[in-house]
Amino acid sequence: MHALHHLTLVMVLTLMLACCACGTPRCNPPDSTLVSISPTSATVGIGFILTATGTNFGSSAVLLWDGVSQPTTVVNSTTLTATISASTSTGSHNVQVDSGQPFRQISPFEFCGGPSNILKFTVTPLLKSKSAPVGRHQSVRLLCWQFQ
Repeated sequence: MHALHHLTLVMVLTLMLACCACGTPRCNPPDSTLVSISPTSATVGIGFILTATGTNFGSSAVLLWDGVSQPTTVVNSTTLTATISASTSTGSHNVQVDSGQPFRQISPFEFCGGPSNILKFTVTPLLKSKSAPVGRHQSVRLLCWQFQ
């Protein structure tokens, strides 16, 4: 029983030593973090400029739209803009920032590089169709223009 407690203590101490710097960022350069995007939605068929804010955007950072690089301008280390084509499809899209740093493991529990976290962007249809009840067994089809 004493040997089991000793082994458990050794394992706990080993994990603590391996992770003693877990609270200290050790990635150099630090990883990019995406904090917000503006706008967060748009109507299909209309191209737009997407502004991304966050931290640690390097001079070679690129905005990823569903994993695909977009024409990007790095404004500074916390802001970049990207042109999103009018041909994008409706639905939910993933937005990330690629810092240009390769994904790598720096310790058993720490990784650096690769793309940032994901934020969601919604592209809505230009026309929405709704049915409105008129009578007991009738309905009228309404077309509503949606502008955002």
